[in-house]
Amino acid sequence: MSLRRLFGSRTRSKLLNLFLKNAGRSFYVRELTRKIDEEINSVRRELENLEGLGLISASKKKNRKYYTVDKSFYLYPELEKLINKVEEPAENKIVNHIKQLKTLRFVLLTGRFIEDPKSPIDVLMVGQISDKHKLKGILKRFEQELGQEVNYALMDVAEFSTRRSVKDRFLMSALSDDAVILYDTLKFKKSQPPSAEGKPKKKDLGKPKISSSKSKKEPKSDSQPHVYIEKQI
Repeated sequence: MSLRRLFGSRTRSKLLNLFLKNAGRSFYVRELTRKIDEEINSVRRELENLEGLGLISASKKKNRKYYTVDKSFYLYPELEKLINKVEEPAENKIVNHIKQLKTLRFVLLTGRFIEDPKSPIDVLMVGQISDKHKLKGILKRFEQELGQEVNYALMDVAEFSTRRSVKDRFLMSALSDDAVILYDTLKFKKSQPPSAEGKPKKKDLGKPKISSSKSKKEPKSDSQPHVYIEKQI
């Protein structure tokens, strides 16, 4: 079942998904239009409807009107449960998007997907991607469907192997026992027995260079994975 069929409006269903999955966070109108990729007039109309129902509340800050979900709304618990029931699992959604990138060898979910706030990323991808704009577009569409921002890292097979062999701290923090492998042609195993020489010590190959997935220039680094973080506007 889709939220659009249930609530009768694509814009309204997207707004509900965004607000209910980001309870406690405030958004202004133009920010919402970008996040759900809908026309501003349609967004304004549905915001008025939701505010009139009492599901969201509005406040003004620095000449901007911000909207946030009102947890005291009498149907809030039921709507939150309903959103989770009718929405396709996040794992299925991202797999459908990632399949468009034929050269990826390995995809892993961590961070917010396994409720691990200590992980620096949410998605780890290994492979050779020549078209970074296509990758950003795919992740942006996934974020819109998910209703949440996603931090992801992309590295080639050689870098992944090097970081794994020296037990790089950044990589090890992402490869927790609870992390979910979605796609793997590398025949990767998260845990391996120590070698005869003993268990190798963890090394730090440097902090990953962080940039926005909306930035025009790609970060340049031979030894650090590219980590793209969608900025909160």
